Amino acid sequence: MLYEKVQKTIKDNSLIKDAKVVIAAVSGGADSVCLLDVLDKLSGVFGFSLECAHLNHNLRGEESDGDERYVRKLCAQRNIPLHVKSVDVMALAKNKSIEDAARSARYDFFDELIQGRRAVVATAHTVNDNTETFFINLVRGSGTRGLCGIPMVRGNIIRPLLDVTRAEIIEYLKEHGLEYRTDSTNSDTEYLRNFIRHEVVGKFAMREDIDVYKTVSRAIANLQKDNKALEELAKKQDTDDCNELKELSDAVLYRVLTAKAEKEFSLILDSKHFELIKQLLYKNNSRVQIKGDIYAKNEYGRFSFYRECEKESEVIGPLLDKTEVFGKTVLIKKDKEIYKALTNKYLDCDKIGDSLYARTRRDGDVFHCTYRQSTTKLKKLFIGDKLTKADRDRRIIVCNKNGEIVFVEGYGADKRFLADSNSKNIISIEII
Repeated sequence: MLYEKVQKTIKDNSLIKDAKVVIAAVSGGADSVCLLDVLDKLSGVFGFSLECAHLNHNLRGEESDGDERYVRKLCAQRNIPLHVKSVDVMALAKNKSIEDAARSARYDFFDELIQGRRAVVATAHTVNDNTETFFINLVRGSGTRGLCGIPMVRGNIIRPLLDVTRAEIIEYLKEHGLEYRTDSTNSDTEYLRNFIRHEVVGKFAMREDIDVYKTVSRAIANLQKDNKALEELAKKQDTDDCNELKELSDAVLYRVLTAKAEKEFSLILDSKHFELIKQLLYKNNSRVQIKGDIYAKNEYGRFSFYRECEKESEVIGPLLDKTEVFGKTVLIKKDKEIYKALTNKYLDCDKIGDSLYARTRRDGDVFHCTYRQSTTKLKKLFIGDKLTKADRDRRIIVCNKNGEIVFVEGYGADKRFLADSNSKNIISIEII
């Protein structure tokens, strides 16, 4: 029964597709041992090569090492290629929970294994896991997307057991005489998932009038339909215009913003960040931190996510006739006369000095713009001309050896150093 159910799940959801290799993630526990056994039998049916992956989290000392030894033995008996990695999860859990750190370590490991291969990783998530995840996200205040549970497919990760209950798995293992390891921490209700499993879902499961797994699965299926409809609507409303974003309903706006964050930075927004971004849409030329160095900004009525990078402080020079600077080319050419149409590109070498250098802008930079009567700070000039922050940070500034600004990309020469009819040593600067 279980074998046929998994075979149908793989076929109906096209889980294998063009993959030549399926890598089963095996911890040694009941669910993953069942997964390995069923995939081993189905490899000939679907025509894939089976491999196994085991991550030693090093959280339970000898018990963790025992799990690893068991998985090695299991794969050796079946002649299944095995990938093993040992990670100090406790050391990784500095700014996150142990559960989150362990999960990140696992999926990083999976990414390593499938790089450049036509492969998928199969995890042993079950109906029980999906039900527990539903309640976990419920108590965390998740919206529809979070309550949709564990997806059958996400990228190169597949879940062939997602229609199978843990009771069915235990019955299958007994029937086939398969041994498995038991994690001693599974009974520790200090972990949220274990608390939900034993104190919430477990209590529901004791009632004869409620089939908690079936009813929650039905609710998840309904929520998935609603979520799919909203995501399709969000695709049609994709825009970076803050005024247009303000007109969207919260349900659609959340999906528009999350799609942007996920596409650009693999980041899913939580409700706290969503509320901050909603406020940001009404604050022109403002920004808000989302996570780490990732920010959201409203710049001249245009919304975007961006990564805050350290401003380039390196000074390049002395400049030659042709110098590569921060991905651009600075051309310096000696000239005998000034072309009137381009007067702001010509400089007097006798006013400048003997060397020129290039850098990007710095706080406090002052520029004597040729078409402004008064001296102005470069930042104020850029903002007044509505240059985006990214554009401002990329502009190349040419200075003399005293650090005085001589030339600004897009604005030309500082009027203090402009060449005139009396200049003897004239150069022109062009930035490509």
